[in-house]
Amino acid sequence: MRRVIIILITTLSCFQLYGKELSELNHFLKRYGNFKKLSANFKGEKFLKRFDATIKSEGKLIVNRPDSLTWKILRPVPTTYEFTKNSLKIFEDGKLSQNLDIAKLGPGAHKSIGGLMAWLKLDSKTIEKYYFVSRSGKDQFSFTYKESDPPFKKILATLAPKGYISKVEITELSGDVLTLTFERPEIIREKI
Repeated sequence: MRRVIIILITTLSCFQLYGKELSELNHFLKRYGNFKKLSANFKGEKFLKRFDATIKSEGKLIVNRPDSLTWKILRPVPTTYEFTKNSLKIFEDGKLSQNLDIAKLGPGAHKSIGGLMAWLKLDSKTIEKYYFVSRSGKDQFSFTYKESDPPFKKILATLAPKGYISKVEITELSGDVLTLTFERPEIIREKI
């Protein structure tokens, strides 16, 4: 479960930058503006180094502001993770299998979910607490976790020409690699 939380936070926190790059983050966040809801379909491939095998998945990411995120895996096994600021609900085959109080998950999970909530607020200074970031190419950024016990080796995030996150590649400590490819997100904005 910790890996799922870390993957979600990592996927959503992929824009904590410094100096010139911090201004790029702020520019990026302004593109999303005051959104009420964001959703994007994704395709995932996880390469399992130990078995020299790849597992494929498909699903949907849904962010409802101010404090709700749904990570819905449709294939190969239907599983849904629903995060709010107070709870994590896990549904397997459409049935609630776990309903967890975030305050009782322990400091590591609580801190990780805090990073997720920071992203939902789209607050670059809060997101900045979790990652060191460098440019890896024209439209690609590399991320390393600031904590001494990192959940992964590195993360690469790629922007599509239209400016949204189109691909996230997470290399885990085990050498396993998770690649998530996102379609252009659908954004519903708040009425001003």
